Amino acid sequence: MRTQTVIGQRAVDMTSVQGELVRKLKAEQAPKDQIDGAVKQLLALKAEFKKLTGQEYKPGMAP
Repeated sequence: MRTQTVIGQRAVDMTSVQGELVRKLKAEQAPKDQIDGAVKQLLALKAEFKKLTGQEYKPGMAP
């Protein structure tokens, strides 16, 4: 059970960091292809989170 908690927390952390990056790129009006790449990575992390936990990712959530 502890291992799943650690894995879930790592997934939350990685998804949160990627979400912050997307927000930063949008705020800086970065090139569209750069934002699109970051969003694609974020969606992949959210899908992996759901696969690991069975839950949809929501910002600020605990694993």
